[in-house]
Amino acid sequence: MLLDIICSHEKGLKVSDMTEKAEMLPPAASRLMKSMEEQGLIRRSVNPEDRRNVVVLATEKGQKQNAQIQELIHLMWMDVFEEMGRENVDRFMDLWDTFINCMCDAVQKRKADTFGSALDKKKQED
Repeated sequence: MLLDIICSHEKGLKVSDMTEKAEMLPPAASRLMKSMEEQGLIRRSVNPEDRRNVVVLATEKGQKQNAQIQELIHLMWMDVFEEMGRENVDRFMDLWDTFINCMCDAVQKRKADTFGSALDKKKQED
């Protein structure tokens, strides 16, 4: 996943943007990047647009490996969907849409509850 994110940015990706897109904590991302760099999958470079920042780029080896992984994932999905049958895939996708919508609603509710609680607490302090 991280390699795929890096590969999708030809001009490089700032480390902070990469960790945000991958939803990773910086220390975990740093360890993974070190390993990927040692394997020759990525390289770090000074950002030409802002020399204070470092960008991460996929090497040719990293791009090839990512393409192979993406192809394998695609083939596995095709195998699963073929085995499940069209009707079950359609049912699964409908349930998945319902699940995602319910999760989005729950996240929004929790955000509202948390934000509302913080506002109430602030009002009590004032």
